Amino acid sequence: MINYLMNRIIRLLPLGVVTLALAFVPAAFGQEGGASSDVKFYSIFFKGDAKMVAMWLLVIMSIVMVTFTIELFIKLRISKLAPPAVVALIRDALAAGNYQLAWETCRANPCYLSRVIAAGLERVGRGRDVTENAVAEVSAKEASDLKSHNNYLSVIGVVAPMVGLTGTVLGMMEAFAVLGQGGVANMTGLSSAISAVLIATAAGLIVAIPAFILFYFFKNQATDVIVAANSQVNLLLEDIPFEQLTGLRVGQHFAAEAAAAAYADPAAGGAAYPTYQG
Repeated sequence: MINYLMNRIIRLLPLGVVTLALAFVPAAFGQEGGASSDVKFYSIFFKGDAKMVAMWLLVIMSIVMVTFTIELFIKLRISKLAPPAVVALIRDALAAGNYQLAWETCRANPCYLSRVIAAGLERVGRGRDVTENAVAEVSAKEASDLKSHNNYLSVIGVVAPMVGLTGTVLGMMEAFAVLGQGGVANMTGLSSAISAVLIATAAGLIVAIPAFILFYFFKNQATDVIVAANSQVNLLLEDIPFEQLTGLRVGQHFAAEAAAAAYADPAAGGAAYPTYQG
């Protein structure tokens, strides 16, 4: 999982940096004070103190958020979970009673629907109940995997404000240290320090609010596409005559046996897939 996250972050790092620039630069240039305010904003990233650590953590969270957002936009579509072409191939194989061909089609075209169908076909010879249990188990696992990436957006939405607040609290400690050294006469330095550290809190909220919005959006999107994909699975499996297929072997074991038989008897021209004759 760590390698997966790192690969996704590295691939989308440029886009994440651009997104952060679009989010933070307008806010920085919109502050009163022109160039001096800009220096104050960007100097937080290079001060070498606790505020700098908090800001860079928020930058990393922003990049991760952008990474998962793009990935979820791509993945959470019915055309990805149940491609119409794959559905048509599986439907044709099942209609012909060629369950091994349907299984091979699932293995050759990996997606949510094909993995669920393949699990059911491997147990089709054991009856309807066993097949439905296998389908439910694999579909639950696939749905959990799809939703797991969205959960990271919720984590970012919770943690980002805490990181920003931590940076602000530590910065406030430094600000009041300035007040303690210079007395009430140094109110300019105090107000300047407080203004600078509040940027960390604002940055945390800027990261957290979109993360929560995206989390709930993708949560609903995932539910909708998974329900649609499961409906396709049910439509493909509902007409299988389980009572007439007792003992039928479908899957990797049959493929291995067929290959061995073809090797042992070259004149056979290869083993045929098991076909339901009606």
